[in-house]
Amino acid sequence: MARQRQQPARGFVNADPGNSDCARRGPDPIETTRANLTLYVTVTSFVGIVMLWHQGIFDARAGWTSLWLAPAYYVGLVGGIGLFPRFSDTRFRQFTLLLLIAVSTGILLA
Repeated sequence: MARQRQQPARGFVNADPGNSDCARRGPDPIETTRANLTLYVTVTSFVGIVMLWHQGIFDARAGWTSLWLAPAYYVGLVGGIGLFPRFSDTRFRQFTLLLLIAVSTGILLA
């Protein structure tokens, strides 16, 4: 009896083992993946702030510091949106890794 070729599963885990790019980002277009990650990080951050406030860790001083830093956050957000179309996936990953290395090094040396 001839063996039938199995179709890959559909949905979140739809990845061709021979295609590492698909395995990294899933079946959705990169724009959808980045939008979903942005929403996830925003919601997770908001929930984290609520939990810290509930525990008494996020006080008025932290709130004022957050408001003071909000314009820089907004500039980074708008800048990232503007730069998104100009970066290829490879360049975006390289930039992100270099940024993470720089921030991590700064934290370690502080």
